[in-house]
Amino acid sequence: MSKFSPHATKSKYLNFFSIFLIVFAMLVATGFLQIFNLDKKVEAAQDDTELYGYAWSDNIGWISFNNCPSEGSPSCEPVDYSVTVDSNGDMEGAAWSDNIGWIKFGGLSDFPDSGGSASNAQITLNSGKQQGEVSGWARACGGTASGDCSTMESRADGWDGWILLSDNEFYLSPEPDGSGGVTYIEDEQIIVGNAWGGKVVGQINFDEVYFGSPPEEGFNYTLSNTSPDYQKQIERGAIGSVSVERELLSGGSTQESIDLDAVSSYGSLIIVDIVTNNPCNISLLTPSCSSAVTIQVDPTAPLGQYEFVVGGVSDPSNIVKTTEVKFEVVEAGSLADPEVSCFVEGGQKIFYPGDLVLWTAEVLNPTGFEDYVWKEENINICNGSTTCERTYTTSGPKAPEFSIDGGIMFETCNPGAFVIPEFFQIFEF
Repeated sequence: MSKFSPHATKSKYLNFFSIFLIVFAMLVATGFLQIFNLDKKVEAAQDDTELYGYAWSDNIGWISFNNCPSEGSPSCEPVDYSVTVDSNGDMEGAAWSDNIGWIKFGGLSDFPDSGGSASNAQITLNSGKQQGEVSGWARACGGTASGDCSTMESRADGWDGWILLSDNEFYLSPEPDGSGGVTYIEDEQIIVGNAWGGKVVGQINFDEVYFGSPPEEGFNYTLSNTSPDYQKQIERGAIGSVSVERELLSGGSTQESIDLDAVSSYGSLIIVDIVTNNPCNISLLTPSCSSAVTIQVDPTAPLGQYEFVVGGVSDPSNIVKTTEVKFEVVEAGSLADPEVSCFVEGGQKIFYPGDLVLWTAEVLNPTGFEDYVWKEENINICNGSTTCERTYTTSGPKAPEFSIDGGIMFETCNPGAFVIPEFFQIFEF
């Protein structure tokens, strides 16, 4: 099983038990939430510390320790859950796996170890050392006979769901580098190391588990363009265009603007101009935006492939990114001019406020690398598609504009549409 970031995707590979266990997980998620005290954010003691982040198993994928990425985050999953640690170091609550369901911490009994040393999960706090041991047991509730940890009786097929956090028989814990059993690094407020969940779950690596809310990620972004590999062809004496895209990677708690600059070394033969610099700020509300860049090719420019660099500098974080635009200069008259038109799908012309209007564009002789942009009242709408759905609340004529070159040149939709006031509607009795 490949390991990707849980923020992008969670593993969906299923082992032998997964179908049965997912049914249990759905029951638990809908009917047994109170068993795990999943309303903990209201009832938890003030000195309890929530864990955040993920552990990884090659067998079952990501295990989430909190339905929120951080304390106070607006991006929480709808079902409220977390694993908490009280002032004594006792762990309670539930973690979640997409493949095996709830994993319960605390409130367990009848541990597999009958030697008297087995216990519920616990973290050694305030040990005076850099690291503290994370010991004891957790349990995947799908391994119980009831499927919800309401009883400690195990399933009859051999999987009991027990997860051992540290044991000197197969791991040395604590180890500062996390190579042993599960370990709490007090200075860094993280939990690292490996637990063992038997044949079904396998080894569990605690590599993104934070003791308390994780530190806020610094602002970061990517810069890319619509012609990274010479897709764009421009005739001698013509003007072409590409779009430079900016995408938020992390941060975004404050507004960040990106100032773009194009670097070219072709003198007057190739002139690059950023037409729409800073059309939007990057934040959590607007995680992406684009700028139109024109490339003016002199009639005497040599045929062949060219490239130039567009750089971006964020403000106020001052992070520099670059993207390389690659294009090809071809002979004048060698490219067929694309023909663009746009209109209302179905030919309807009269609408009432609240009606759905589907605008559709047609592009003859497309190259396959068109950069679609719709605009209405000087605001970009429905980017990236040849169709655009609109619902109008005001009356009057409506006719958006459509562009295939990232917003350099627009074609007005014709025929347009007309939205009439509601009092003109004719009712049938």
